[in-house]
Amino acid sequence: MGREILFKAKRKNWRELPKEEWWVEGNLITNEREEGTAYIGYIFDVHNGVIEDFDIVEIDPETLCQYTGLNDKNGKRIWENDILHNGNKMIVKWNEPCGRWDLYIVNVSHIPMGAWRPLVIDWRTSDWKEYSDCHECEVIDNIFDNPELLGGADLGYSIKTS
Repeated sequence: MGREILFKAKRKNWRELPKEEWWVEGNLITNEREEGTAYIGYIFDVHNGVIEDFDIVEIDPETLCQYTGLNDKNGKRIWENDILHNGNKMIVKWNEPCGRWDLYIVNVSHIPMGAWRPLVIDWRTSDWKEYSDCHECEVIDNIFDNPELLGGADLGYSIKTS
């Protein structure tokens, strides 16, 4: 298999748990009969092609994040909605019209992510400038656990924190 398709989200009951148990990673499973209900599932043991041990956890779908397939400078996975730092604080978001991951510099612009060295456009001035790739960034947290790291920036959408 080429690339990892992984998701993470907070457990549905995350408010009742210690912080180290809030997040779960694995495969996204949706409930076609109950819209808005989703699960993360993961397999522990397979014997002769038969799944013998697995777990499925109901999640808070508003905290769902997909793995970008990229790692930061420390080897840590970069997920959708992560806050990255390289001197600037940036948020990882999926850009649906362009079919790519972008870095949104807080209150500034959009940066395409990937193995290439992308250009950045400042949408306010339409100025293009070179930017080094995300492997020089460090994941410092995510928008759900520490929105205060963004300094009250207007993200254009709301963050569910409680």
